Amino acid sequence: MKKIVLLLTPLLAALAWNCRDNSNNITGSVVDSPIDDPYTTPYVIWTDPLDGAVGPNIMSPGNVVKIRFDKLMDSKSVVRAVSLSPSSEWVYVDTTRSGPVEGTTFDFPLIPEPNYLPIVRDAKLDALFPSWYVIQYPYFKVGQTYTISVSASASDMFGNTLDQPDSFSFTPEPYFRITDTTPLDNDTAVSPLATIAVRFNAMIDTLSVRNAFSVSPAIATGSSYFSSWGLYWSPSPKFASETQYTVNISTQAKDRDGHQLHAPFSFSFITGK
Repeated sequence: MKKIVLLLTPLLAALAWNCRDNSNNITGSVVDSPIDDPYTTPYVIWTDPLDGAVGPNIMSPGNVVKIRFDKLMDSKSVVRAVSLSPSSEWVYVDTTRSGPVEGTTFDFPLIPEPNYLPIVRDAKLDALFPSWYVIQYPYFKVGQTYTISVSASASDMFGNTLDQPDSFSFTPEPYFRITDTTPLDNDTAVSPLATIAVRFNAMIDTLSVRNAFSVSPAIATGSSYFSSWGLYWSPSPKFASETQYTVNISTQAKDRDGHQLHAPFSFSFITGK
């Protein structure tokens, strides 16, 4: 019995640490009542992202929102109770894939990736990245704060509903930024025949990005391609061997909604023989 108590103590402490009230504040203990108590009302104790989270890089893989309750919940009522605002054709709660993943925790995917990927992919641009490289495709609107709401109709397995609605907000992409480059920063032994490629987290304003782009040491001639999501550039005829180059993109660069690049961006690489 002593061993069982010792094993349970860290678990109960961890659960208590994750407990929050309706304002996402850490509260007392989640173990005040059992998760299968038929007499108490349920409430949200933890979310991912947390309320007020600001990106980038705050979303779980697959852009899944997670909500944990203090009770075993009725799955259908919870899925029906959860909504996203603002939602759009491309960002919404995918109820076909929403549901419980562990006891009291529910997953809510926000992006129907099979439908959205054709919009953010660019065959010419993406083909320049190494086969092992995972491109950070953009999904959320720059500067947009999203709110997940849980209505009071969400009920536990005994039919007890939330005392009041709950909600939490987060901003996945707070500013216009560069997400991917090739060559990678500080890459070495890069082929003199390499092509520079840059991807952004929003559709670009081509003219402003063209004016913001430069390479140092300067190369007199080159060919460029501008897509909705970025650009690639090749020198003519090629980069010099065993030379360090730096690519600079100034804050002149804008997306199509007029958001300027958050900060000047640069990356460097050294060519091989």
